[in-house]
Amino acid sequence: MASGLPGNLVEAMRASTDWRQLTVLGEALGDLKEVWNTLTGSTSDATSATDESTSSWRSLGEFLGQVFGTIVTVITLALGGLIKVITAVI
Repeated sequence: MASGLPGNLVEAMRASTDWRQLTVLGEALGDLKEVWNTLTGSTSDATSATDESTSSWRSLGEFLGQVFGTIVTVITLALGGLIKVITAVI
């Protein structure tokens, strides 16, 4: 048995080549892959749901923008017409 740092490194390398440990490592990596796929699938589902809810808010915002835009346009035209009437009278 070797002593010191080199000996410990050699023993660690030998221990890591044990087939049982490699099998366990392979299973752990497989589990990690499944968890990752589940996580990214959940993220994709959440993104789709967010896009759908955002779409309805976007539609509402466009509608309100058109309504308020029309109101501002009507008020501006009314004020412009009122100013023309006042300047014509004066």
